[in-house]
Amino acid sequence: MYYQINGGKKLFGEVTIGGAKNCLLPLLAVSTAIGGKVVLHDCPPMMDVLNMVALLKKLGAKVCYQDNVATIDAKDLAYFKVDRQLGGKLRGSVLFLGALLGRFKRATVPIRGGCAIGKRPIDIHISAFKKLGVEVEEGDFEVVCNAENAKGGNVCLPYPSVGATENLLSFAVLTKGRTILENVAIEPEVIALERFLVQAGAKIQGIGTNKLIVDGVKTLNSVEFRPIPDRIETATYMVACCMAQGKITLHNVCPQHVECLTKILKGATVDFCKNNLSLECHQKIKGFQVETAPYPRFATDMQSLALSLSTVAKGQSKVVEKVFENRFFNCGELAKMGAKITLSGDFATILGVDRLQGATVKCKDLRSGAGLVLAGLNAVGTTKVLDVFHVERGYCNLVKNLNLLGGEIVEIDD
Repeated sequence: MYYQINGGKKLFGEVTIGGAKNCLLPLLAVSTAIGGKVVLHDCPPMMDVLNMVALLKKLGAKVCYQDNVATIDAKDLAYFKVDRQLGGKLRGSVLFLGALLGRFKRATVPIRGGCAIGKRPIDIHISAFKKLGVEVEEGDFEVVCNAENAKGGNVCLPYPSVGATENLLSFAVLTKGRTILENVAIEPEVIALERFLVQAGAKIQGIGTNKLIVDGVKTLNSVEFRPIPDRIETATYMVACCMAQGKITLHNVCPQHVECLTKILKGATVDFCKNNLSLECHQKIKGFQVETAPYPRFATDMQSLALSLSTVAKGQSKVVEKVFENRFFNCGELAKMGAKITLSGDFATILGVDRLQGATVKCKDLRSGAGLVLAGLNAVGTTKVLDVFHVERGYCNLVKNLNLLGGEIVEIDD
């Protein structure tokens, strides 16, 4: 399937932001560590979520998923080995490692999956687990762990990895003794996981900080939870409006989660009222400079959106990628649309053009795919965006919502 976009349509209207993919995946994974039921509200059926649900079922969990509510009962979980073929389709499958280790003291998970945006090794995860006494065997396609002799300890991460923080936290809450985790990630999705676990009976001190003190408990209890709004989805519609121009209102938004983006939208008017965001833009955004880094600085998942925006910003912009080495896949695709981008190592210098030109472009990963869709909204003529299965891994109803706002996008089966 591909998207065919007729560019040049301004956007007006309202969109409600769904639960965050990057919040839901660790919540679904850690549900395997809970002896009772887990109920997750606002759980949109994007492809990564559907694959995580399928993995839960293969592990032996009972899952009822309807009307954006997922109810998971993992009390009688039968396996601690994550299916390699299905798990290899998404990076989130590695998040089962900590939860399964905590509950069963054994776990086998695939070590490939997700977007091809860089090496994305799990060496930080593995090194930290070893410090806590976990025995690890690494293969070409999976990692096998044994935590029978593991106990609490002190771990300082060399880099505040989101995935490593989530995995270690899921493990530590069910591990005997006290575990102190330092230099951990403080992304909103990590904080949501911390709160979820406390609600389930975990003992965690330092929530929202880069130092966590975890005292292990024997079991975790039933919990009902609502994930945070998806800040990357929020950013996507914000950039869409700036590129196509118009006026939109986004409901179910956490303003502080998109502050790094709001700061660079010089030329747009952004207003917040409680959990709603209104954005109005009728002129070009001024050139800007961003450098990706851990939260609260500019998110790497927003980089492709910023890159697309920079191609039609007024003057020169600079985008620096410090998290993943392959985040600049889109430079060549945007060049096909007339973008003026000079790439040198980990930074791109962009000279904004008046309008992009319609072309046939190809998605290489989830976020770059979204960036190409937004480029198509701006472009003169017709843009074909190929391999959009990448986009549908992390967005639910993106095309439908953009069309409701006034865009003209057709999904075509090829």
